Amino acid sequence: MIKRFLCLWISFWTIVNPIHLQAQSLEGTIEIRLEESSMGRSYQGVRFDAYRCASSDGDTLTFLEPYQDCTLQVDELDDATKMKEALQYLASQKSNESPYASSLVNEEGKAIFEHLPYGLYFFCVSDPAQYELVGNFMAMLPAWNNEKNCAEDFLCIQAKAYPLPDLCIVKVDANKEPILNKDFAFSSFKDPEAMQLIETKKGNMETGMVEFRLNLGQTIYIQETQAPEGYKLSKQCIKVFMDEEGSLFVNDQKGPVDGLKVKLQCINRLEEEEPPLPNEESQKPDTNTVSQTSSSKISSNKPDTAIQVSLQKWALILLSSGLMTFALSKGGKRFIKK
Repeated sequence: MIKRFLCLWISFWTIVNPIHLQAQSLEGTIEIRLEESSMGRSYQGVRFDAYRCASSDGDTLTFLEPYQDCTLQVDELDDATKMKEALQYLASQKSNESPYASSLVNEEGKAIFEHLPYGLYFFCVSDPAQYELVGNFMAMLPAWNNEKNCAEDFLCIQAKAYPLPDLCIVKVDANKEPILNKDFAFSSFKDPEAMQLIETKKGNMETGMVEFRLNLGQTIYIQETQAPEGYKLSKQCIKVFMDEEGSLFVNDQKGPVDGLKVKLQCINRLEEEEPPLPNEESQKPDTNTVSQTSSSKISSNKPDTAIQVSLQKWALILLSSGLMTFALSKGGKRFIKK
């Protein structure tokens, strides 16, 4: 999955020219623009933080505390390795201070930072809201305009956003074929006890699927709340978590992404299925199961059905054999070990 330490090479080093800059003011404006999400995610509520890491006279960078150990200089701004190292270092140090400024994205998708003293700034998303993944990046004032061949105190950055995967539950029958003719529904909750409802979604009868969308850093719990007619309602609770990198974890295991979707199969037990025997009730696994549709399976403490049946058969054979041996042997008590 895409890492957080991403930088906007074109937006940055094509604007900043490593030569002495002549500008009339000592402060400027940096405008960050977000593009429309291809997945329909809103950028409303996204917040950017700016950290002033160094002062600048155009030729050199003088790093401030706690960034004084950074060695990046103006003539290294087009060096991918140096830039990546600097981004990682600055990101590790920013927790030692409060942001210099913060800006909320407006209705036009812009976060505007005004009256910024000249220098190098580290930008990161402090609140992604419901938007996509935006990596960390750096920007410097004053900026060099190659077309006009002059320094300017305004810099516009088009931030690159990366789409996030959705969770897709596929409702299937015993033959693992999608159920397309019977209504079903799943609900998401904030807690594993299913007390705080987030939303309920009905299955799509064209695909046999139901989809849930998570935000960065969010954890939800999903349960079936309406089983297809003729099937028993599954009691299984599915924990789903999306980390800050945009990876989805299902029951604490990272889910494989297929076309921006992490797919799970949910199989239910038929209502007319014979109930288990009383002495098997506590051992028989729930056949209302959820599994990832890939070679990577979700871990489970429930035993495998085929293995369990085999063990039960061998137990009966051994028990019968032991009783027969005891009956045919004289002084059979010698063969019984306590």
